[in-house]
Amino acid sequence: MTSFADYAERRRAGVGLDIVVTSLQWLHSLALPPSIWEHDAMKDLMDEVAVGVFLFNDVVSLKKEVVEGYVDSTVPILVWNQNISAQAAVDKAVEMMETSWQGLLAAGTKLQDVADTEKEKSDVKVLVDCCKDVVVGHMAYCLRVSRYMADATFEGQGKAFRIVL
Repeated sequence: MTSFADYAERRRAGVGLDIVVTSLQWLHSLALPPSIWEHDAMKDLMDEVAVGVFLFNDVVSLKKEVVEGYVDSTVPILVWNQNISAQAAVDKAVEMMETSWQGLLAAGTKLQDVADTEKEKSDVKVLVDCCKDVVVGHMAYCLRVSRYMADATFEGQGKAFRIVL
């Protein structure tokens, strides 16, 4: 069993969202200079988009993957490496998603600070908003597709869900 750090690096690269983020410049006719595209905060932004997507995917597809014996996923790897329960691993994954979201927001703020002109600031805002849409859109998609949410039950007003293994 791999370490979570190794898994996360492999998963982040494999989720393929860098191309989605970089293609947003053409989709929205953004004119961001190389100084922004090459900035560490842009790399952080792209990382956080990928992390948010793969962590959510791993949590909502957990039941299906456990049934299929698939263990190369966040929750089983955390269970194995940290000797914690499946619920504790899910809780940790949710905490990591929350941290990742805050990291996405922080990277967006840093990019705003790097932007030199009002046009650049406006374009950075569009890009960051689109990145948030990618993460939230992925979540919305997963919550509506049976592949991910097999036998899930929703509680309250749809703000929480439970997957019984």
